Amino acid sequence: WRARAAAAPAAPQLRNRAPAPVQDRDDARSIPVPAQHWSGPADAAVEVEVRVLGPVEVRGSPGRLTGKSIELVAYLALHPDGAHEDQIRAALWPDRPLSPNSWATRVSITRRALGRGSDGHPRLTRFRDHVGRLTSEVRVDLDTLAAALAHPDDAGGLHAALTLVRGRPFDAPRGFEWAHRESHITRAERLVVDAAHQLSTLALAVGDSSQAQWAIERGLCACPDSEILSQDRRRAFTAAGGGGEPPASRRDSSDDLGGDTERRDTIALYELLHRREPSDPR
Repeated sequence: WRARAAAAPAAPQLRNRAPAPVQDRDDARSIPVPAQHWSGPADAAVEVEVRVLGPVEVRGSPGRLTGKSIELVAYLALHPDGAHEDQIRAALWPDRPLSPNSWATRVSITRRALGRGSDGHPRLTRFRDHVGRLTSEVRVDLDTLAAALAHPDDAGGLHAALTLVRGRPFDAPRGFEWAHRESHITRAERLVVDAAHQLSTLALAVGDSSQAQWAIERGLCACPDSEILSQDRRRAFTAAGGGGEPPASRRDSSDDLGGDTERRDTIALYELLHRREPSDPR
């Protein structure tokens, strides 16, 4: 079946087709699975990625970002419309006031490390009217996950987005109290659980318990206490022919959860089956 799936033509991108709604989260039969392919946000200008779905880091910046500079970039990435410098300083330094000189130095160091975009302008803009923002060439992985969930019937897109999950959201040795206060962590956990639940449901609908278990374990490495994913895990274990309770979760070994050839073959088969049966009412 892998050979047949690999030989099938790639499904076209369906940019204008609205995904059918999920009628019942716990009933796989109520979830339509039309043929659809999603390749992620197509934006060649994006060069820097802020990663918060696990240990916080910034990928792609020409300079080295550390400490509060990483936190400053993450804060602005999660406030795409910009944030006033007083708001930023109160969030990142809640227990002590920061002197104007220290603030100016921090912004300058961070701006240099982020570098300039394709238009020659700094990716961290100048603070006009005391408001700073990042350019569109900086993206946060959380937005990529949200974009995948906008296409809930696309197994390939959900799989690709879940590979971004590396552990508990906003994992950092210090700082990021604002991520709790502003509910960014709650939102990140909800998006991860929704994506993992949806992909596992789609996979079980076509009898692919292996893909379902992968999605669930990826979700559990970020949200180990999720009751929804625990229930999904029991269903996937039963579908795989297991009896009793599933074995201990691998959610603490997130490095072992990455995509591989077998997973891609599974997705190819999934899409091949549903291209052949576009009127499947499931």
